Amino acid sequence: MFEDLSKYLIFNFFFSLILSLIIIKIYNQKLKIFFPLPKGPQFIHEGKIPRFGGLSIFISFGTVALIDLFLFNYQNNNFVLYFLISIPVFVFGFIEDITQSVPPSLRLFGSFLSGILFIIIFEYSISKIGFEFLDYILNYKVISLLFTIVSIIYLIQAFNIIDGLNGLSIMTAIICLSTVILITNETENLEILKFSMCFISILLGVFICNFPFGKIFIGDSGAYLLGFYVAIILISIVENNYHISPIVIAQILIYPAYETFKSVLRRLFANDISVFKADNKHFHSILYIYNQKRMNFNFLQTNFITSIEIISIQIINMLYIIYFFKSEIMTLLGIIIFILFYEILYKIVNKNIREI
Repeated sequence: MFEDLSKYLIFNFFFSLILSLIIIKIYNQKLKIFFPLPKGPQFIHEGKIPRFGGLSIFISFGTVALIDLFLFNYQNNNFVLYFLISIPVFVFGFIEDITQSVPPSLRLFGSFLSGILFIIIFEYSISKIGFEFLDYILNYKVISLLFTIVSIIYLIQAFNIIDGLNGLSIMTAIICLSTVILITNETENLEILKFSMCFISILLGVFICNFPFGKIFIGDSGAYLLGFYVAIILISIVENNYHISPIVIAQILIYPAYETFKSVLRRLFANDISVFKADNKHFHSILYIYNQKRMNFNFLQTNFITSIEIISIQIINMLYIIYFFKSEIMTLLGIIIFILFYEILYKIVNKNIREI
């Protein structure tokens, strides 16, 4: 790596920013006519916007990994391996971004492959989640491996589910990784911390093009990459740092994780919808509808306001974690508070939508 880490991160940022701007220009001038307009109940934007933010993230991270490998010869660096194992999950997501015709089962298969590669290459599996009985069950290697794969796939889908507003999915990943950086002992997890900072710097470059004006979307490929990288970073942290409880990791991920849990439950008990079929009943979806009706803003203004509201909630959660992460009781309380707040706010917003 560069001796001065700040210069390295600045390079990452500008590389992804410039690459995103180039992609936007090429798409608008040459490629727009070749791609169908995205469809679905969550689509709230006007016009054709390139869904190639994931491509920008992927190329940027691959470039940074190769530079680090060949020019700086950082012996303990695994950036290239992180990049290589993300190829399956990215490819299936990117094909979906281009064609919008990849079955959910194939996209899940891509997530499965990347999860398997992570376990095989890095020899990590989740061995504890903070509850004695469940930790005992995870002592069985097969159960631990299966749970790890399911957790990775779950988080990949979680970041895809919350990717309905400009900046929301990217900023959620940035908040999760920033929390990790602020609470982790750097002497024990130096490489993971550098990886986290590197990934954040790349995301910020794409974020500028995505928020607030939505000049580029990260698409399924981008959302999958976010979920995958956040998942493997947090699994690595838990398995290498015994100073951080797995319950803290649960609170870090509480927004995307609980949103996905609610979505699965909602679809399971709905007679007319598949678990894999998108709907517009997510918290960010109903909050967007509520804000649009209440404020009578255009779609871009409403998008901006709604994203800021949800991001603000997550920042408050992050500050709570930073202050109380050494206490498991306070962490559990924080999770409970978040869930109660989510449920109450969801019911209030949903009720008000019907009354407006």
